Amino acid sequence: MKLNQILIRSTLWVTVHLLSSLNPAFCQKPEAALKDRLSSRLEGETHVSGQDLVNTITQLGERLSVPFGLEVIKGEDLRIFFSRTWNGATVQQVIEDIVAAYPAYTVRYDGVVVEIRPKKNFQEKGS
Repeated sequence: MKLNQILIRSTLWVTVHLLSSLNPAFCQKPEAALKDRLSSRLEGETHVSGQDLVNTITQLGERLSVPFGLEVIKGEDLRIFFSRTWNGATVQQVIEDIVAAYPAYTVRYDGVVVEIRPKKNFQEKGS
């Protein structure tokens, strides 16, 4: 084995172990990491607001490090301004409260991503 191959492998090993020691979720399976994130409680007051569903969910995903999949259909009511404050809620409660403000949409958790779609699309697919 060449010296640069040894250095690259050693550097990769050190990087992975350093990241895993700093963030235990780094070593979790994606399903477990999402489940843990959804059940975690937000400390203190959490305020979320947005112009519409897309804007609100985008901000929330960036702020709370939650992966979202969002399907929108032209004509479905997305343009409802959202603004709310929670105190000590779980991440999942916040997501479900936001989606509930948009009656044509529903939320599902597929294990690695939070899916938000029009209700009729989930029903058509038998989900």
